[in-house]
Amino acid sequence: MSVTDFPNLYTAELEKAEIEAKPYVKFTDESGNPLGDIYYFGQDSTNAGTDVVSVTYKAGSVDTFLYGATELQNDDGTTTTTISDWGTTPGNESLKDKTLYFDNQHFPVKEGEEKVTLQIGTGTAQELIPDPQFKDSLYSYKFTEDTTQQTVFTVKDPKGNTYHFFWTDLDCNLLQVTDNIANVTGEYGYGNKIYFDATYSKLNTPDGPTYNGTKFHPGK
Repeated sequence: MSVTDFPNLYTAELEKAEIEAKPYVKFTDESGNPLGDIYYFGQDSTNAGTDVVSVTYKAGSVDTFLYGATELQNDDGTTTTTISDWGTTPGNESLKDKTLYFDNQHFPVKEGEEKVTLQIGTGTAQELIPDPQFKDSLYSYKFTEDTTQQTVFTVKDPKGNTYHFFWTDLDCNLLQVTDNIANVTGEYGYGNKIYFDATYSKLNTPDGPTYNGTKFHPGK
């Protein structure tokens, strides 16, 4: 079904029993045009054809299809490529007083570049402000209203790429992009533990090689 007020964003929840019986899934619009790829949910992905996308299914982890989750800006600057993904049905808890951080690898803070914008639901897109707690090296946004997890968030990076996402896992607070899909999957902020491989000479945190003004040198 289409997401209210988002004509290019669709969701579809799947029953595990149906998937186990018929592991191939595809979607079409009212005119029969395909939406996204053909997906295979079988236990053994080696049985899937080369023209399908294998999805690891676990109840409660990937039961919602998001068509049009990402709109990548093409090199011509006038057209976009739509990318779809599977995710989890979000809860309905309030996000009030929570802070969302934005991975500066994909949403960099750079002078002279377009600002990163965030749209909450169907509201007006607003430019994000660099977080002064982290030396203005990354963007953050603190929710002051009773926005819920059911809200569709839309973030646009300096390159013109548009990402739609839900804040599903409230144990995480860092928006990251993997395979062109944005999800709140990381943890960031004061008081969090940091793990690193001591074989590396330096440690980079999401705001660069320093964290709260402290340089990290493993092994020292």
